[in-house]
Amino acid sequence: MDTNATTHGTAAVLQTALLDLQLVPLAADTTNSTTDKTSSQDLGGLYRVSRKGFLGENPENRFFVGGGLSVATNAAEYSQSNQTDDFTVTPGTAAKVQATKDLDTFDVVYKGSTGLSANATVGHSLFFDFGQAMFGFIPRIEAGYEASNPTGVTATSWTKVIKRDVDDDGAHTRAVDTIETTVRTYTNAGAINTVNGNVTSGLDTATEITASIVVPVALTVEPGDWPFSFYLGAQPRVDMTHTTTKTSSGVFSESVTTAAGDNSTSSVVTTQAETSVESTSQEVTWNLSVDQNAGVEVRFGDTVTLLVDIAGTFGSGVWDFNNLVVQAVVALP
Repeated sequence: MDTNATTHGTAAVLQTALLDLQLVPLAADTTNSTTDKTSSQDLGGLYRVSRKGFLGENPENRFFVGGGLSVATNAAEYSQSNQTDDFTVTPGTAAKVQATKDLDTFDVVYKGSTGLSANATVGHSLFFDFGQAMFGFIPRIEAGYEASNPTGVTATSWTKVIKRDVDDDGAHTRAVDTIETTVRTYTNAGAINTVNGNVTSGLDTATEITASIVVPVALTVEPGDWPFSFYLGAQPRVDMTHTTTKTSSGVFSESVTTAAGDNSTSSVVTTQAETSVESTSQEVTWNLSVDQNAGVEVRFGDTVTLLVDIAGTFGSGVWDFNNLVVQAVVALP
């Protein structure tokens, strides 16, 4: 028996086996890209018109009207692509031998949202001069409207495409390769998971109507030649807010299309959406508050003036002290 021949044959088998092992995919190149954009725009304007008052004789009496309008829009865009290229390395070289090529893509289509807010004010100032004292008040009525989508944009569809290179030729054109496309179409989906397409929150909308009556009042007194004067001020305010909130659960219908190759016959599985559950709540709140301040101004000759001012707010049966100001003004020669 030729021992050398046997040894040589065994070594050749081992070498071939080692080469075969080295041809198993050793690494992978991955390419990932993501586009995630959000945008918002605000457009608004204010106006105010003032003219001589209809009431009272004081030339300072004025009638005024004003308001504002604001429109806010939101938009979003999302797409993601993940590609994995497995390869082997030829023994003794750095050359890559392409193996499988897998590609996953995710695309979300969003519907933009629009928020609207408007407000209006109408009022009339009235001033009365009593010589050593002056009294005035400026009653006004305010109204507002705001409709918004707290969620911002809403998802309308999500598409996932998975391409598998089954025959390891680095392409997705052979009949043996598989392409699976999943499309979900949403109803009332406020937010979704961009990877698995699940709904993470429903859609909320809110409408708010406000109405207010505000009556700022002030009295100033300067007693003749006395070295001091004082003033009192208050602003009673009544606010009414009516809020309507609508909450909807997010649901989706799903279509899964599986094809073997780009041009082969596809199979489609469709799942219908569940019914979106909607609920509406309304709330009316009232609030009464009075801002107050009082002050005194003391003059020491023609060069020094001392000013003391105290301010606070009364609301919900509690008076809150806001601030105290003590200020001395010295006129330099």
